[in-house]
Amino acid sequence: MTALAATGRDTGRSPYCGEGGHEFCHPQDVYVQLPGRPRIGPVFTIRCSCPCHQQATR
Repeated sequence: MTALAATGRDTGRSPYCGEGGHEFCHPQDVYVQLPGRPRIGPVFTIRCSCPCHQQATR
């Protein structure tokens, strides 16, 4: 295991979060739209999987 992975595990923050990369760390609704049809959805929502956001996304 690398030192970076161990640090992330110990702090509960991914290396991406540690670098301030939270622009995608919010719920994102996914819709379906077929040509000539109205948009359907949200079909599902993508939630952040970073350990530092687990409480905020439940």
